[in-house]
Amino acid sequence: MHVRYLNIGNMTSESELAALEMMSPEKRARVLRMANAPARMRSCAGELLARDMLSQISGIRAEDITITVNAQGKPQAPGTGLEFSVSHSGNWVVCITAAVPVGIDTELPRPFNAHVAQRVCGPFELSYISKDPQPRFLRIWTLKEAYGKMTGSGIFINRVIFGDECHNAEFSAFGARFYTLSGPDKNTTSICLLDNSALPNGRT
Repeated sequence: MHVRYLNIGNMTSESELAALEMMSPEKRARVLRMANAPARMRSCAGELLARDMLSQISGIRAEDITITVNAQGKPQAPGTGLEFSVSHSGNWVVCITAAVPVGIDTELPRPFNAHVAQRVCGPFELSYISKDPQPRFLRIWTLKEAYGKMTGSGIFINRVIFGDECHNAEFSAFGARFYTLSGPDKNTTSICLLDNSALPNGRT
């Protein structure tokens, strides 16, 4: 398992163009329709980061890697022997690659929203969050998002509810391994891998 972050401030117009040229026609059209320039740059940064990581491990040139999306909307890279997941928040994009299904989510610090917490959290999670709402809610949120990305089900569909394991930075549940990391600019980043996997390595 490998995890890397990329600051979109390091992107140039040339790197944005390179990313667009490697995208599938459908994704390229979708990205070009984005009116928000930072959002467009995050999409391009995620494409470059994912392709670079997949290329380094698989030995396939970045531009020759095919990235598809399955029926659940989960991105795949057939022919590489790898799974990957991308997330972004603010100026940061993060990607994870692994040999098993994987999901990652990252979030910058933001105000606690009790209404959203009530919608997505179970009783134990709400009790856990109440002790320190802002950071604990972000942790629960990113864990749920990472699981949804790993399965392809999405956060509101899977409705996975955590228990006592919320207190641990690493734990196993629902047939998966979960990790929470502290990323750049105080990001909260959570990872979910199918079954038991080692701690992240190659993180830069």
